[in-house]
Amino acid sequence: MRFKKLLALIIISTFLLTGCKNDKKYNEYMEEGQQAVKQEQYEDALDYFESALTEKDGDTEATSLHTQVEKILQVEAKIKNKLYDEAIELCNEIIKSDSESSVCRDAAQSLKSQCEKLKEEQEAKSMKAHEENICKIKELEQKQIETEPRVKELEQKLVEQEGKITEKETLLKAQKEELEQAKALQNLLLAQKEELEAKNKEIIACLKKQKVLQDSLRQTSIYHFFHQACTKADSKITEEKWSSNGYLESTSSHISILGAFVIEIILTFVFVFVVLRVTKKAENGKIAVFVIGLTLTLVHIFGIYYTGTSVNPARSFGPAFVSALLGNTAPLKQVWLFIAAPLAGAVIAVLVYRFLYCGKSKKSE
Repeated sequence: MRFKKLLALIIISTFLLTGCKNDKKYNEYMEEGQQAVKQEQYEDALDYFESALTEKDGDTEATSLHTQVEKILQVEAKIKNKLYDEAIELCNEIIKSDSESSVCRDAAQSLKSQCEKLKEEQEAKSMKAHEENICKIKELEQKQIETEPRVKELEQKLVEQEGKITEKETLLKAQKEELEQAKALQNLLLAQKEELEAKNKEIIACLKKQKVLQDSLRQTSIYHFFHQACTKADSKITEEKWSSNGYLESTSSHISILGAFVIEIILTFVFVFVVLRVTKKAENGKIAVFVIGLTLTLVHIFGIYYTGTSVNPARSFGPAFVSALLGNTAPLKQVWLFIAAPLAGAVIAVLVYRFLYCGKSKKSE
């Protein structure tokens, strides 16, 4: 009898200590990862968030930050390859993410500003090249106009000297050569003009495509701006109410102290009773993990609206202590309930389990 009591106490204590240790490592990895993002050490930040996920598998915040850092690395690669439009789209995806921490959104906003600046510089260079090509075309046209009178003059001289071929054969040959050179120069100028006009058309088409894409991206940015403005208040309220356990005004349900106490006792009773029942036989080892995990998930789904679901004093004390350090002492004042209620629920579960099953096993013996 005493041995079973001691064993139950050891199981409960181990469960509490393990939860506290895992939360501590998880918080350390999350803080180091956010610090690495602020220092623009994104590969290190990616490693820290992966470590945090190993401590809390499936954690929403760690998964979101891990995904955002991967996108930031992709943005840097796009910037190196001068793919500024794709980089801006990735930055917009990061900026509209719903993670609690804004460190990755701030980094994405900075990279977006950098991309927009580089894109403007690229467009300015394209416009400058376009203007230079137009100037060259005008110069070539001017040279063409200047050479036309010369060609006409040479042709006139050729006509006048046709009757004097025998007398001025040498002079006529020289003039023919000069005429041929003038025509070759004219043809060369025409070819250069056509080439520059084709390049000018390509540049104009490229600028039109960039303008259309830029307008669409601006419309998308405006949409995200108004979307974030509309949801900003709701996100703040949600963060304040669900960061730690509580009752009355600390939760969305505004549950009373008695109601919160009863709910925590019932949820802890169900969870501990299932653990005791499913681990009674050694052959249940394979299915025990699944049953315990499913029970814990259902307990959280039911109780998170009312109290934030504790079922574990360490899970309540940690966030309350951190909130107190950050200046919010309300969760720390209410944490007593989430220590006393789970302990009471666990004791009741042990007593009920012993009454229902331990007495039967003795009678069968």
